[in-house]
Amino acid sequence: MFLSGMTSALASALLLTAAPLSVTVEPLGFSVQNANKEVRVTKVLPGSVAAQEGLEPGMRIVSIDRPRRSFARDPIHLLSQTDLHDALMPTWDEPLTIRIKGADAERVLRLRRTGPRPAQEFPDTPLTREQLSRLTQLEQSRYLMWLARHGSLPESSMPEFELEQRSTAYVKEDALLAVIGGGSTPAHVYTSATVLTPCEGALEKLVLRGAPAGGAPLQLRPDVRGMNASVRVDLPLWKPAEVLQACRTSASPLESRVKAELHCQGAPVEKREFTATLRVFCDEPLPAGIRDARNVLSLAGRRRADDAPALIHQLEVGANGMLALNARLDGIVPPPVEVSLVELDGKGNTARRHATKKVEPQMTDLPFHVTLDTRTARTARLAAALRFADGSTRLSFPADVAIVTREEVAAQQRQAEEAYQRLMDFNRKLAQQWPSACDSLTEVTAWTQAQPEIEWAASTPDTSMTYQVKGSAGLNVLNCHRHHR
Repeated sequence: MFLSGMTSALASALLLTAAPLSVTVEPLGFSVQNANKEVRVTKVLPGSVAAQEGLEPGMRIVSIDRPRRSFARDPIHLLSQTDLHDALMPTWDEPLTIRIKGADAERVLRLRRTGPRPAQEFPDTPLTREQLSRLTQLEQSRYLMWLARHGSLPESSMPEFELEQRSTAYVKEDALLAVIGGGSTPAHVYTSATVLTPCEGALEKLVLRGAPAGGAPLQLRPDVRGMNASVRVDLPLWKPAEVLQACRTSASPLESRVKAELHCQGAPVEKREFTATLRVFCDEPLPAGIRDARNVLSLAGRRRADDAPALIHQLEVGANGMLALNARLDGIVPPPVEVSLVELDGKGNTARRHATKKVEPQMTDLPFHVTLDTRTARTARLAAALRFADGSTRLSFPADVAIVTREEVAAQQRQAEEAYQRLMDFNRKLAQQWPSACDSLTEVTAWTQAQPEIEWAASTPDTSMTYQVKGSAGLNVLNCHRHHR
């Protein structure tokens, strides 16, 4: 946990990985190399935790899901050598959870640290602010508990009047997909910041000013009071056009000055200027767990993939056209003030507004019910229109509802039955041709790829083969992982 950060240089820079670099995660028994915008496993020690959990040389690490560390939010191949090493280090309380990909689909591995926890977890107390930033949230909580047991908070660790923020924008094909540590509307790009307010008396007021808000101050909410308060605010500091331009000119990070006034009870007004930064990544995939800002609308009971451009649903002509949909609002910065369920025409313009609802504070989901006209075959394209306090509006990814004839439904059923029969026939042929398929998976995969009824096939050595039969929407897996353990 904390010791992993202390054994390496704590002041590492966030560097673009230009040359190959390698790191070894000693407690888990594996090494990786970062080259050509990919992080791949290069070595796994026999009998190690990594080997026992199925990690193999050649596998690509797509992302690190746990432990979450503030310095490791960037795409994994952009981490510096120090940050990559520390990000791959589990704590004694939090296993390393990684998404890996071989020749087949992605899967998740959890690697738990073994060995005894050290008797003294925080040998270099008091920790500096930079050292604290290397800890996970759970480690920071343990550190504060350790301080409580061993004495009061050292004076050097008392909060100062500071602004903390870390925001990253992802742009692809001249579209702003998401802002981690912030958000956006069509009018502004926001950073989510924490302002540390070291008032000895009560905190009376906090005023923040920053472009492009035109000097209009953002004032502390009346319900935030108390000594040493940490105030979270969302600041509109950039225009979307500036972020898109940064990809065209490689001008990253963007910077913006923030003027702050701190009004503490019984103390003079303290004024400070801070620099907020926004790093811009162009044509990089979104990190795991981060969704495209347009991914809002889903059918009730069905959650769409984070990068799905459209949902597909089907109704038969003449059937009940009532649908339940849900607008997912969690994580949207700033939160919208109103959401409308709209139907789009062939050019993507609003043809009909089905319903409009106000968004209440802390609301994370907004349900809608709509009845579609099913008298004739057509495709109804639905979307959520989010209206923000600045007056701008953004459309979500659409949900396509196909209204089909009874003959089309019957044809689909026949195709599904034929695809299922092809799958059963192929599985019998596979078993006859390769009675011990897992013993020669590479050869089996090559043979499968050559069969006329197979759309595609791929495998991870000694682990599994994934294949798809022509005409089938599903994937099939020959799992050899347990066979070889």
